[in-house]
Amino acid sequence: MSNNPTEITYETIVGSGRKSCIGHSTAYLLHIPGHYFVAYEALPILYLWVDLNLNNVTIYYADGSVASWTNRLFDAYITQFGISISADGDYIFAQTWENGLYCISSRTGEKIWRTQSKAAVKNIYVNSNTICINRKDKCLELIAPHTGEVIRERKLTIHEFFAVDTCRFMCRTTVKKWEVIDSNTLETVDTFSADDRDSVRSWFAIFYS
Repeated sequence: MSNNPTEITYETIVGSGRKSCIGHSTAYLLHIPGHYFVAYEALPILYLWVDLNLNNVTIYYADGSVASWTNRLFDAYITQFGISISADGDYIFAQTWENGLYCISSRTGEKIWRTQSKAAVKNIYVNSNTICINRKDKCLELIAPHTGEVIRERKLTIHEFFAVDTCRFMCRTTVKKWEVIDSNTLETVDTFSADDRDSVRSWFAIFYS
């Protein structure tokens, strides 16, 4: 694979990138020196390219259009967190350790909103009509994607957090307990002991299938 970013294509990212579930879609993350690429399955945005040196973002849409803009939020954070987008492709969500979650227009790079809580956002899970975030202060939030309004909060002692599929994720809520949570409602749909290896394996198998 070439390290020349201008030679990277959608097929290159999907073929060589790291698979990740961002909620409503599967994403593929590819990092080459100074550049970061994310491709998406079955979304209005095919893939985006971030020049980490210039904080420049170029977005390639399924309809053939291209948008390019600069935003300081797109720096080293994205190599830790990845980039999630709304199901309609209109918004990009940028996580930070210091200032919470930002919603940015995919066409212009303009900031649309920022979460009221400035707590670090460890995980983000974007659904068709909601966003679920896992804050570092051990709180889950359900957020309206177009306004940033908090719909619901749920306090948990979260040790680990894994996506399962397009509507569920796993939290290790205590040292000895796992919960499978519906990302649209924050309701628990399954609970099992951390020592129950068969249950842990079966839920992980859903994502890796």
